[in-house]
Amino acid sequence: MKIDEFLPNFDFSEVHERKISAPASLLYERLSKIDLSRSKSLSILFWLRGLNTKTNPKESFVLLCEESPNEIVFGLIGRPWKLRGDLQKVTKEQFEKFNEGSFAKMAWNFSFKPIGNETLVSTETRILCLDKESKKKFKRYWFFIKPFSGFIRKEILKLLEKD
Repeated sequence: MKIDEFLPNFDFSEVHERKISAPASLLYERLSKIDLSRSKSLSILFWLRGLNTKTNPKESFVLLCEESPNEIVFGLIGRPWKLRGDLQKVTKEQFEKFNEGSFAKMAWNFSFKPIGNETLVSTETRILCLDKESKKKFKRYWFFIKPFSGFIRKEILKLLEKD
C-alpha cells in the first residue's frame, strides 16, 4: 500500500473497513467529492481539531499520494494533544522530510479493493511521534480520543455508502 511509503514505521495505528455495493472507481470519485459537513457530529469533531468539514479532505490535509481508483493518502503534522492540534501547513516534500521533535506525523489513507460486485473500502490512520515526549503525550491523548477517531472513520465510510 502507498501509505507504507510515507509512514512505514509508526507508533499508533487504527484500521476500519466496510464492504460497499459499488465499484471502486465510483467510490473513489465519491470520496473526492464527499461533503463531511452532512454529518453534524463530524462537523463538531473536526471543528474541535481546527479542521474544516466544508472543504474536501484534500484541502484540509496535505495530499501525499493519489492512485485512482486504488488508494489515496493524506498527511498531517501537528501536536494533536493540544486543543487546536497545532497543525502545520506543509507540502508533500516538507511532510516527507519533517523530523522536528515535539510533533507527530500522521498519515491517513483510503484504499479500494474490488471483491466481486462489491468494494472493500478500508481506511488506516498511522501516527509517528517524533520524540519520546511527544509519544508520551500522544499516548495519553490517544487513550481518550481513539474512540472518536474511530467514529470519524466509520462515519466517513457510512457517508461513502449513502452516496
